[in-house]
Amino acid sequence: MITSAQGLVEIPHVSAPAGIGELAAGARETLLPDVADLPFVFVPGVRTAAIPGAAPGIGATDVMRGEETLCIGLLAQGRLAPGGALLSVGSHWKLIRIDEAGRIAWSLTSVAGEMIQAARGQTILASAVPGGPLTEPDLPQLLDGMEEARRSGLARALFCVRLLELSGAATPEGRLSFLVGAFIGADLDRLRASGALAPGAPVTVAGDEKVGGAWSLALDRFGCPARSLTAAEVEAGSIAGLGTILEARAG
Repeated sequence: MITSAQGLVEIPHVSAPAGIGELAAGARETLLPDVADLPFVFVPGVRTAAIPGAAPGIGATDVMRGEETLCIGLLAQGRLAPGGALLSVGSHWKLIRIDEAGRIAWSLTSVAGEMIQAARGQTILASAVPGGPLTEPDLPQLLDGMEEARRSGLARALFCVRLLELSGAATPEGRLSFLVGAFIGADLDRLRASGALAPGAPVTVAGDEKVGGAWSLALDRFGCPARSLTAAEVEAGSIAGLGTILEARAG
């Protein structure tokens, strides 16, 4: 978000489809003398004007800032293939489709990561789940959470975390897996229903390693071959993306 209106320097999004050339052309070199004597190059984000298959309206649009650089780096490293998809798992969950030309075709975002943190810390569920990160997904509880969200809706599935606590039917880690599963189930169903994700489509998962691992389990169950990247691979991909865009700017 460093190039947003809330960041250091606001840089306009470039429009999808966007590849190395579009990102390099939209990058801006700026001096920030209060920070350093060297110039900074800021990479623009990408705006999706119309997600394929989505109904017209605001829900058919999307934006990203930061993930585009990671996509370019992973493509350069061979960790993401043209025609594939990247699922970025953090405060926002973002599915990014890469076209056959190796450009960012579109993205689709939810704030599920922020909602998980809010549910864990600011609702009645705070006592039901541990305060730290998910240590290891409990597969049966994860799948139960996904199924409950599918059956009853996300809000009801979240209250079931409270019911699990009252009944003593699961450990705190199991209840956290159920909660994460409910959010994954809700998002996965939306992606399936919209056609944004189809069985057999490979997905590379980046971000929170444990929640990303939970997503990989869910995607494998759905029939999408999933590969979770380590934190080191994500960092290396982002650095590689910056280098690739800088090289393109230099001609």
